[in-house]
Amino acid sequence: MESVPAAPTLDHVTALQRGETLVRAAAYIGSFAVEGADPRHRSEFAHRELDRMRNYNRSKPVQLWLALSGIKVCDEFGRTVYMAHALRRISYASCNPDHCQFAFMAREPKAQVNLQYCHAFVTVHPDLAEELNNLVGDCFKLAYTLQQQQKQQQQKQQQQILLQQQKQQYVKKQPLQQPQPINKQQQVQQQLQMYQQQQQLQKNNSRSNSSNCSS
Repeated sequence: MESVPAAPTLDHVTALQRGETLVRAAAYIGSFAVEGADPRHRSEFAHRELDRMRNYNRSKPVQLWLALSGIKVCDEFGRTVYMAHALRRISYASCNPDHCQFAFMAREPKAQVNLQYCHAFVTVHPDLAEELNNLVGDCFKLAYTLQQQQKQQQQKQQQQILLQQQKQQYVKKQPLQQPQPINKQQQVQQQLQMYQQQQQLQKNNSRSNSSNCSS
C-alpha cells in the first residue's frame, strides 16, 4: 500500500483498537478495473485514471465506514451498504489533496487475485482526503500488530502444551524406586554386632553389681 504516513494519530488508533467504526463523509465518483502485471504497474495505472477523473460530471454522496474488519461504502444516511471490502482484499490506498481525491483498490469477493477495482471519491476539504488515507493506513498497521500478537500467543500456548507433554512422558518413563535388598552377609554382620553389643552391656552390668556388693 502506498502514500500512507508512518505515524497514525493517537485518537484513530485508540478508537480502532476498541473495535469502533470510524465514519467519514465523501462523494463517490466511480470505479474502474485496474490493469497491470504487478503492484507497481497497477498503482501507476490507477494514478493515470484518477487524473482523468478530476473533471467528474456526476457524484453520489456516501459515508465511508472504516474499521479493522475493512471498509464499507454506504449511502449518505448510513442505511444502505453499496459495497463492503474486507481488509485482506484491499491492496492499495492513495490520496491527492490538491484535488480532494481519495481512492482505494480492492479485489472483488470470490474474484481472481489479479482482478481488482479502484474506487474513487472526493471530499469537501483536502485534509479529509488525507485523513481517509491515514485511516486506511492505521487499519492496516493495527491489524498487522494484532495478528502478530495472536501468533505469539498461540506459539506460547503451543510451547506450554509441548512442555507439559514432555514432562508427562518423562514421568512415565521413570521406573519406580524399589527398596534395595539387604545382602545376607551384611545381615549376619549386623546380627553379630548386635550380639557383641549385648554381651558387652551384660559384662558392664555384672561389674557394676560386683562393685556394689563389696562396698
